[in-house]
Amino acid sequence: MSHSFIDRSSNYFTQNYENEEPQKKIDPIAQLKELNNTTVREWGLFNNHPAQMFAKEEDLSAEAKAKEEEETIQGKGLQINNSPVLEDEADIMGTKAAHGENASVYGVGNGIQKQDADDVDKENGKTVTTDYETYKSKTFKASDNAKLYSLTESDGKISVDKIYEKEKNYAVESEIIPKDLKVSILETDNCYNAKTKSYKEVAKIKVDDSANSEWNGRVAWTTRTNVSEQPDNDGFYTITVSDANVRADAVEVNGNQKTIPQDTEITISEYRENNGKYYLKVADKETTEEYGWIKSDGFMNKLANVSFGVTNAVYISEEENHSTINKNNTKTFEENGYKYESIKEKEDFIRIPKGTKVKVISTDDSYREVEQTDGTNIGWTSVTNLASKADEDGFFEVTNDDARIRRKEKNYKEKTSTLSVGTFVIEKETSSETYPAGLYTKVALTEKNDDKYTEKADSDVWILTDNLTRKWADVKGKHATWEDGKYTGQIDLVNVMGDGEEMEYMKADTNDKENDMYDKYIKMANAAESDGVIIGLVDGFRTYPEQKVLYDAYKANKKGYYPANPPGKSDHQRGIAVDLSNKGNSSLNKWLMKNSYKFGFVRTYSGYSEGHHWEYRPSKVKNPTSIKKDNKEFTRYYFATFTPEKEWKDSDTNKWDATYYEE
Repeated sequence: MSHSFIDRSSNYFTQNYENEEPQKKIDPIAQLKELNNTTVREWGLFNNHPAQMFAKEEDLSAEAKAKEEEETIQGKGLQINNSPVLEDEADIMGTKAAHGENASVYGVGNGIQKQDADDVDKENGKTVTTDYETYKSKTFKASDNAKLYSLTESDGKISVDKIYEKEKNYAVESEIIPKDLKVSILETDNCYNAKTKSYKEVAKIKVDDSANSEWNGRVAWTTRTNVSEQPDNDGFYTITVSDANVRADAVEVNGNQKTIPQDTEITISEYRENNGKYYLKVADKETTEEYGWIKSDGFMNKLANVSFGVTNAVYISEEENHSTINKNNTKTFEENGYKYESIKEKEDFIRIPKGTKVKVISTDDSYREVEQTDGTNIGWTSVTNLASKADEDGFFEVTNDDARIRRKEKNYKEKTSTLSVGTFVIEKETSSETYPAGLYTKVALTEKNDDKYTEKADSDVWILTDNLTRKWADVKGKHATWEDGKYTGQIDLVNVMGDGEEMEYMKADTNDKENDMYDKYIKMANAAESDGVIIGLVDGFRTYPEQKVLYDAYKANKKGYYPANPPGKSDHQRGIAVDLSNKGNSSLNKWLMKNSYKFGFVRTYSGYSEGHHWEYRPSKVKNPTSIKKDNKEFTRYYFATFTPEKEWKDSDTNKWDATYYEE
């Protein structure tokens, strides 16, 4: 069977007439003649049907379409969270338990690829790329806590061991060296005590005392303080204590953990995650000598905003006709005859004027398909709108003032069964006799056998095409996006070290630098750092499980958890929202108010509780304007999609809803 497929990027359910002039009175028959010469929509089995004539669609420009789409997205966002308190989510790092569950896959580096989004530098014509692995290109300084570790991997598990300085230990033995013996000191050394982490000087002595034949000539180690500080006139030392224990020969023991000297310039070549902690393999910047691995707190400055590569979206199948059910309780349908829907244009029904002569060309139950006297097809209308008998020329007169033109469509009857979100299906065909065409899709269900999904016999059902998302993938996996409670697909993610020294994730449009959220964010962070302020990424993209952890904890009134949207309804799951560290940071907040628009970031919710929440919405930014206040010229900065209620004042404790002006 041949399959037909639909481009789901288009909107099947709306027609946009906002650019049209106010409606004028029209002659439907004249309109039929005019539109009959222009095909404005493909109708499958309804080609050249009058329905297509009366279903005029605006040819929107690319700009208008983009605007319409963005407004739709914004509208949905506001519906998700029209209360400011709902998005005060998770700027406390301990609430992000689900990151810990998933971090091992990212941390070990599996599937991480460096992908460059190319752009052309207009000034010099050179190709500029987005660096998704800045940890490899930056130089760092070791802190006073740059402790060294070794990492070994086996069967997908990581073992972490400390690297120690090697020390000598001279164990105390039970034998006592007699007091007052004359001895020579052959050498001295330091003995390390692992328990007290301290050193004690020891001496290697040779007994030179003929009065004690048992000890004369023996060589042994003992604590240096057991021997006189200075030699006598003959150059001999004396055992000065009665409990001068003999010490064993030295053995090598672990001393203090090795560290990299503070302020040493180092580079990073690899990173790993283990039990929620991040380890980075470092080398000396000058000598390139490898030191080993240090934790993320072993750097002089935080690793905030350092990126560690892209993890690519993972699909179970990318076959063209493989799709995933994107909404829970998705209804199923079966074909059930035909229906005759009245055609509307500009919210009004299209009618055949009373008194019009028409010819009946098809009959179906209570409806008749009619055409004009010149053969122009009009469409279907109710039999009650026509005279009971034809005239001598075979034409029927329209006798009703409300003779609506109707469209014959395939009717689909709802079944009792529903499908769960995440169900894998195989597309068979799309509906051609519906308005619009492709409104429904026939799918076959699947079943899993030997770790493979195959078509389930006799399982065909019809569903609304809008409930399908292309490809098979884990709808609650690490890359799954959601909007309005519906699974929308998979995205590539950049691994970015967050403000809390844990890995955060941000949407990466690796093939479209112009719209790459990470590229714009990192440019904003670098610009801020150049101006002396640091932007910290508190929270980025969230998975379904992460959002559920936050929401469940909030609903259970757990301490330390703040209001959160239900899973599937947070803008963090759409991949456009970030929480930044400007909350309580006046200088950073002011910088963002002045500069965020340059990089496409805006605040979308007002109030202190959402002061940290920013979204990448380049179509919503507004450039600064010049205004006069008190006979002075000021620049007014816009940082939000809402209108702030007051003017920024440094003395204010709550500046979140303030407008910032600069003279």
